[in-house]
Amino acid sequence: MKAFVNHSHLPKGLEIFSLEEAKELFPLFFEGEPREIDGFLFVPKNFSSRESVRITEPGKYEVYLSKGAQLNWVFHPSREGSFELKAYLEDQAFLQRATIVEKKGVVDLKTHYTVKKGARVLHVGWVEAVGKLLETVTASIEGERAEVDLRGGWHLCERETIGVSVLVEHKAPLARSNQLFKGVVRESARSSFEGSIYVAKGADKTESFQKNSNVVFDHAQAKTSPGIQVFHDDVKASHGATVAKPSKEDQFYLLSRGFSEERAKEILIDSFLGEIKGALSKILEGSV
Repeated sequence: MKAFVNHSHLPKGLEIFSLEEAKELFPLFFEGEPREIDGFLFVPKNFSSRESVRITEPGKYEVYLSKGAQLNWVFHPSREGSFELKAYLEDQAFLQRATIVEKKGVVDLKTHYTVKKGARVLHVGWVEAVGKLLETVTASIEGERAEVDLRGGWHLCERETIGVSVLVEHKAPLARSNQLFKGVVRESARSSFEGSIYVAKGADKTESFQKNSNVVFDHAQAKTSPGIQVFHDDVKASHGATVAKPSKEDQFYLLSRGFSEERAKEILIDSFLGEIKGALSKILEGSV
């Protein structure tokens, strides 16, 4: 349903098609198993724009980036609902994708990337206000020298909850991936993170790293479950996770400099989440 997309939120030269239109225009792409989508975006070879595709309404979307294409994609929900993106990146394509959730409600985010030779993905999510959010991210690296960088941050209060599940599959040699997710939960908020790295046999010289860090205030809770499956030698892979209370030493230092307790908390939180918010800002500024 193209009505889901405000075409003023599309870079010049691009158009989102309904499923029926897409089947007529790109029949080879839609051969095989049937699927339901609300919008299909075809990005031509070597396309580049500083403008972003901006999606505010729930729906299922697919985007195909041709060889050498570059694109910014932003999910900024205006209301609760389910937002799904399947992205196919051909050789040397580059996709920067941002998600900003800052409204109360129930939000479901699903993302799947298929990444070919030399293609790159930068995925950054930020959650600041939500009732409940579930996010699933899968990246299938199918071309050598591809790069996938997945980052996410959240700052939750009251009874807000978030659950994030990430899987990166390395199926080609000489590729690189990184997962960095950081969260702050306060009051009675809850968070959970489950991250996985899978390195297939034959994915020679893979480099894959994963880190999840959490700061917990008050009666909040954070759970984390990192994991790695490696079926090939000559691979660099690591994972790590932390769940901790805010540093008493850092708080004491700020209080001794005249900051109030609440302001000291704000400074520590901003510092902890700074690298996630910085990466998000670059995408929103259109730095393709």
